Amino acid sequence: MLNPAQKQRYQKRFSTIESSFRIEGMDPSGDPVYEEVKARVLAGEMTPKQALAHLVTYSRSRRPVEATA
Repeated sequence: MLNPAQKQRYQKRFSTIESSFRIEGMDPSGDPVYEEVKARVLAGEMTPKQALAHLVTYSRSRRPVEATA
């Protein structure tokens, strides 16, 4: 469990991650994996850095494969 200062710091860092995704044209809100990762960060089960790595890996695996000629 996070203490109040850690929780506030994690919330701020996670907000930065959310902003980055939105700038890239991806709105992860409502995505079950995203919501689970967010909950885990705010519960102290995962760091924001771990969450970012997980979300980037997940978002890459969901992209359609582009055909190359």
